Amino acid sequence: MEKKTTNYKQWSFRLLIYLVVINGVVFYQTINMNTLADNSQVALLISLEGILGGVFLIAGVVLTIMSHIKREERNYQYKVSVWGFSFFIIITIVTLILPSFVR
Repeated sequence: MEKKTTNYKQWSFRLLIYLVVINGVVFYQTINMNTLADNSQVALLISLEGILGGVFLIAGVVLTIMSHIKREERNYQYKVSVWGFSFFIIITIVTLILPSFVR
């Protein structure tokens, strides 16, 4: 019987694509928030999408690390995942630290 293997880099790449799409949707909703009638529902949606984006970010980083540990082939999916998740981690850290300097 053949043993199934998980393709970590492929799932990591997919989660990166989902993360980019979610961030695009949040960006669009934030820009159009003043023109929409019910801002409380939009704010709730944006916060839920932010939580989902955080889950995708953490899961994608874990899958990228698992891909590195399992020594999977390093193709474009692996390289894009490493660079993409690194970018999103840096952006997340900057957005957490920046408000303390703006005061």
